[in-house]
Amino acid sequence: MPWSYEIYFLALLYQVGFLGFTIYLIGILWIFLESIKIIRLNNDYSLQIICLLCGMLGSLIASFTNPYLVRFDGLWVIFIPAAFINYYLTSVKSN
Repeated sequence: MPWSYEIYFLALLYQVGFLGFTIYLIGILWIFLESIKIIRLNNDYSLQIICLLCGMLGSLIASFTNPYLVRFDGLWVIFIPAAFINYYLTSVKSN
């Protein structure tokens, strides 16, 4: 079934339901919104988060045709920007 790779997000919707898919979507949107807040500060962290955000967006777009996020190592693309944002919020912003 070669077409099964093209329906990854629909399969995710079927597996976790609408509420679960919405929770995943809110998490991704939170990463994008917090990244935009950091980018607007225009400091050294802005350049780093731009690179991480571009990589995450590219991976999410690529996941439309290939199920990259199904594997454990595919999830690092989402966890690294989230970890960077958490680092920024806990240590850099508090100073």
